[in-house]
Amino acid sequence: GHRTIGVLYNSIKESRRCVDCILMVLIHYLCGAVELSVIVALQALLCLPPPLEGIHISSMLFVLLPIMSLALLFNKASPKLMKELPLKKADEKTLAQPGRLMSLYALRSVPS
Repeated sequence: GHRTIGVLYNSIKESRRCVDCILMVLIHYLCGAVELSVIVALQALLCLPPPLEGIHISSMLFVLLPIMSLALLFNKASPKLMKELPLKKADEKTLAQPGRLMSLYALRSVPS
């Protein structure tokens, strides 16, 4: 009865948290990789000295970024998680959010 509904509610909430966290892990890793590629592309296009050596880029891509991205798996659920409808604007969420995050990362990397 009531206990079963509570268990079901909590399992749905946890699964939605996991999906959100997995999405954030993928977005974080993708944004980090794109930012590194932009740095290397600007260096090549503008004939600048390399800001990062190959070992630095490799260690960031294969060690640092995965560790930092995987840490996002353990985020707490947002309070509004169960108030959102599932699959509501799913395309906007997956397409608009990475672009917004990439632009934020790009703005942060601009020297002030």
